[in-house]
Formats: sequence, structure tokens, C-alpha cells
Amino acid sequence: MAAKSDVFEYTHDGKKITLPLMNKIKFGIIRKLRKLDDTEQMFSMIELVADEKTLAVIDDMDQDEIKKFMSEWNEASGVDLGESDE
Repeated sequence: MAAKSDVFEYTHDGKKITLPLMNKIKFGIIRKLRKLDDTEQMFSMIELVADEKTLAVIDDMDQDEIKKFMSEWNEASGVDLGESDE
């Protein structure tokens, strides 16, 4: 079991999910995803680190909820996504 400081906990519609902090995701996963575009990296990473129950909760989120979830996961992980060129 990961230490509490190594995980991100989030609640959506009363359902709690736990994911590893982004900076705690194993290098092998990051290496395998490195050649994918940003969107595919995000989807693939979530699918590789989340269990089916967690994926079901995430799949139930709308676009605004996903943005909030991803923003909070990034912040908790100390990840800076930078500015978009668009």
C-alpha cells in the first residue's frame, strides 16, 4: 500500500477514488507513453493507474468535472502543465 502522501484522493458524487500522485507514477508507464500525443498520454495513463471502479467514477464525470479533477490531481502532484499555445 502506498503511503498517504503518495496518493491523490478525490470524491465525485459521494464516491471516493484514489490515484497515485502523478510524480509517483512508475517510470515504466511514463516511458511507454512518451511518444503519444498529450491527449493519448492522459487517457492511457489514467487507464493504466486506475482500477475499474475508479474508471467508472471518472467516466461518469462531465467535461467541467474532469477539468476540476485533473487540475486538483496536477496541483496535488506538484505538476505544472504550463501554458497552452492555443
